[in-house]
Amino acid sequence: AEKSVSAVLSQLLGSRRHATKRPTPALYCDAAHMLRTRDDCVQLLAERAERDGALTVPVLNALMAASASPATACACVDRAHKTQARPVVPSPSTTCAWIDTFGAHLGALRQCAELLTNGTLVADSDTFLKVLRVLDTFPNLPSQSLWEWYTLSQGVELSPEACEMFVSTSARDKRIHP
Repeated sequence: AEKSVSAVLSQLLGSRRHATKRPTPALYCDAAHMLRTRDDCVQLLAERAERDGALTVPVLNALMAASASPATACACVDRAHKTQARPVVPSPSTTCAWIDTFGAHLGALRQCAELLTNGTLVADSDTFLKVLRVLDTFPNLPSQSLWEWYTLSQGVELSPEACEMFVSTSARDKRIHP
């Protein structure tokens, strides 16, 4: 993993797009894309980006999209929010990146809900709309999943479209009255 990460970073630093001596967030975004689904490399990239002061929301989102497993994505989020140098403030775009990457798995969506509950991730109206669209694709969605997301949405000003989606999806759960 170390060799792969070093090779990709060296290759990118030598390119015209990254004609700089110092690694930038854009460099780490491109590197994450090149090392997609190689969790060992993704975690190493997060470590390097943190060390170089380049761990930003766009880099975190790129690392999230490159992760093969929710565990790796979670480790990247933890690293970003707990970094000593300059913690990354949670952004709804990171939650959306999580949903885009792992939305096909109810277990990963549940983990996302837990991260929202403990404040590691944050959500806005667009995030809830994205989640609802994903949840609506599950033919046998457990009502508990929908209820959990409904509970999480309390306190967020939802767009009319998100409210409409809650109403149509919530026909499965009588406890929900948006």
